Amino acid sequence: MYLLLRRIRRLSLGKQRYKKTTKIAKGGIARMRTKALMVFKLDDEGNAVYTQDMGDLVMFLSNSEPFCVPATSFPGLYPNYVEIIDFDELAFV
Repeated sequence: MYLLLRRIRRLSLGKQRYKKTTKIAKGGIARMRTKALMVFKLDDEGNAVYTQDMGDLVMFLSNSEPFCVPATSFPGLYPNYVEIIDFDELAFV
């Protein structure tokens, strides 16, 4: 099991936070961008250990349900990637 810490920068204020918060901007759209991601793997005792390698997995992160799939099962996906799919942001990290 993996845990993901997502670093967000609020575009309107320029501040960086590790907690995803929203600021409603003109037009009612939350304006944020991901600055960094940290991936942690849970060890056998349940401790979160930082890792830079998720192996063959691709992690999809959105405001709804996050999930992982093996990259080798889906042509066009790259292993050890996180894909962010948000209302105002689409990125591979």
